[in-house]
Amino acid sequence: AVVALAHAYFLLPEDPRLRIHVADGGEFVQRAAETGGGYDLIMVDAYDGGGLAEGMAETAFLAACRQLLGAEGVLVCNLWGHDRSQSTEVRRRLQRCFATAPWLLTAEGTSNLITLSLRRSDRSAGEAAAHAKALQKHTGVEFLRLSHALRRRHPTLLDLLFAT
Repeated sequence: AVVALAHAYFLLPEDPRLRIHVADGGEFVQRAAETGGGYDLIMVDAYDGGGLAEGMAETAFLAACRQLLGAEGVLVCNLWGHDRSQSTEVRRRLQRCFATAPWLLTAEGTSNLITLSLRRSDRSAGEAAAHAKALQKHTGVEFLRLSHALRRRHPTLLDLLFAT
């Protein structure tokens, strides 16, 4: 149902290059780690009505996600900002796993925090808009709109994400 809502209301494109896995996140990551990685993007939104699902913010899970990412991959996590102690701890764990602090974006109109952790943190700056446009054309995801929002909030993050 969440995937159907994402397609209907959040402009998630229908595209054969986009693979969405609906499964227990911990089990999926464990199985995927056994067969290899190479993911460009892993998005973790592991909340249910009771809060963060067990194991989804543990160091072992986050480290396995990093292992599954390709060299240019990005791990995106949604955190409830109103639970400051929990979100702070998850950010610390992300920093340990990725050897650099995650970039933070606030979700407009909510207390949610979006973290972006880059597998490779040594990317050079430059040509961000051109690369964002190429990514948009290739994937159908609105990277140009994202790049404009990032430019206002985190210009260095924009260069890290979209630089060639």
